[in-house]
Amino acid sequence: MVVLCYTFHSMSLNLYGFISQFYYTNMVVVHAIFIVINIEFSGLIGDYLSAKFEL
Repeated sequence: MVVLCYTFHSMSLNLYGFISQFYYTNMVVVHAIFIVINIEFSGLIGDYLSAKFEL
């Protein structure tokens, strides 16, 4: 019984580590996508403003 509880506990810790690693990896990917979108969007605003003032 003790071995079974210990095995279950270690499995739950491994699962928790996997879930937290998966969540962290997804957050890094999401932040990278948002940074790229933000750079593109600020570039478009800069192009729009410079074109507006050239007219």
